[in-house]
Amino acid sequence: MALPTAQHSLGSCEPATHGRLLLLLLSLGWLQPLRTQVTEMGQAVLLDPGLVNTSNSTSPAPTPGSQACARLFSHITKANVFPPRASERRRLLLATLACQGVRGSRVLKEDVRALGALACDLPGRFVVHSAPVLLPRLAGCPGPLDQGQQEAARVVLQGGGPPYGPPSRWSVSTLDALQGLLAVLDQPIIQDIPKDVLAAWLLRHSRGPSWRRPELPATLMRLRRDTQERTCPQKQKPCPPGRKPQVVDENLIFYEEWELEACVDGALLSTHMELVNAIPFTYQQIHTLKCRLDQTYPQGYPESLVQRLGYFFRYVSPEDIHKWNLTSLETVKALLNVSKGQKMDKQVTALIAHYVLGGGQLDQDTMGSLAGFHPSYLCFLSAEQLHSVPSRVMWAIRPQDLDSCGPRQLHVLYSKACVTFRNISQPEYLGRIRAFLGGAPMEDLRTLILQNMTIDMATFKKLRVEAVVGLTVSEVQKLLGPHVRDLKAEEEDSPVQDWISQQRQEDLDRLGLGLQGGIPNGYLVLDLRSREAFSGACPLHGPGLLLASIPAVLLALTLS
Repeated sequence: MALPTAQHSLGSCEPATHGRLLLLLLSLGWLQPLRTQVTEMGQAVLLDPGLVNTSNSTSPAPTPGSQACARLFSHITKANVFPPRASERRRLLLATLACQGVRGSRVLKEDVRALGALACDLPGRFVVHSAPVLLPRLAGCPGPLDQGQQEAARVVLQGGGPPYGPPSRWSVSTLDALQGLLAVLDQPIIQDIPKDVLAAWLLRHSRGPSWRRPELPATLMRLRRDTQERTCPQKQKPCPPGRKPQVVDENLIFYEEWELEACVDGALLSTHMELVNAIPFTYQQIHTLKCRLDQTYPQGYPESLVQRLGYFFRYVSPEDIHKWNLTSLETVKALLNVSKGQKMDKQVTALIAHYVLGGGQLDQDTMGSLAGFHPSYLCFLSAEQLHSVPSRVMWAIRPQDLDSCGPRQLHVLYSKACVTFRNISQPEYLGRIRAFLGGAPMEDLRTLILQNMTIDMATFKKLRVEAVVGLTVSEVQKLLGPHVRDLKAEEEDSPVQDWISQQRQEDLDRLGLGLQGGIPNGYLVLDLRSREAFSGACPLHGPGLLLASIPAVLLALTLS
């Protein structure tokens, strides 16, 4: 008996949706509470008995395309069929994304709505590329985010983009909306939040019933501690008569620090910033003058001041930079120029990140100037901009510099690394290319395995899922070498979980690690993409490999 397949209508591939879903759910062993029917046209339809009117034997007509996806998967996710981190839940997520027609790492609002509870499982790369629609959903997820999601959310929140905007402009209602995302806030973000806003929010939640929520006390305590770490002192004494300066000149050198704090006006410093840079103040005096500027502009320096900061830029922090309104490339170039030869990699990274995330474009000259700084800014550049990164930069890249890069960025950097390092010895090449393997395709991984390259589990976890799942058990064993034993600890996390789900259980058992979740004996791996070659019909979108049990399919047909 042939497997049930969806009939293709002319010019459309959408009716194939239910056929793919049938195979997926059968492969997951989830025949109940869904009832499977096959229509007269041979199209598989999945029905929730709880939604069917028992007084009417006629089943409702299926909704075609993505609407059918949303309807079907909403029932599944609401029922919480699979526990968190289960391999079946991961495969269901992949199938839902494919059913919705999602390509790459961007999802729309309707996709997030269709995913339901599965949206909480989307990896960090989706957070980076779909923050406006995904962050509000993650804020309401019941469980803690995984490490990749937390890091991605932290980068987006610190960048000040939508949906929440810059932390320096957050309100009490913004903090309320963050909910579960409060746990990802680090000290730089917290220090950007207006002090009065934090104080009001802390006071309300410390006294309210939300304090009894298990995840809030630790978050509130950390927020309270970090808000007390402001470095600028408040005025303790009034300015002595006749000591308030009207101009910026060398006489200010002889002011005590408390006098600078009490007497110098921040607006005066802003107007005469070129004189501030010309006078040889001590580090302590510079710190006090910066505090006066910060107190004058608590929401961030205006761009007119940023353009004239000059050498004063060396004393600002990355947190200060994220408050600025930065739209001028000439300003970026000027600040990069005064940063040369200084240990300002963090400030430069914040400068580039804030400018690029705000929609700014870097030209070739700026890319050349960046070569003089440590490349921790790379992941904030677009894939197109990365093509312009000078080859000499590739030699300075560390693995941690690429932690927040997306798939397209890693692909570009890996290609550039292959070209940059092609003329060095094989041992050195293997050592250099290791940091860029997150962008390597499966074919290149196999070549490196043949060259006896081994990597640790931290590097393995950064590999592309699509590059890993096609590797055999023996290939992964050679690639990990002595670290193969670490697979057990990661068997519920991507990409190890994805790889396990595509391997035969008997092959996994040979490793002797107790790995579970592989393809059981007696199951078939169906490559639905091959149907196009036989039928000439439209290609099926979505995951090409789905599991299906022949007895289960026969049972489904019997139920129809």
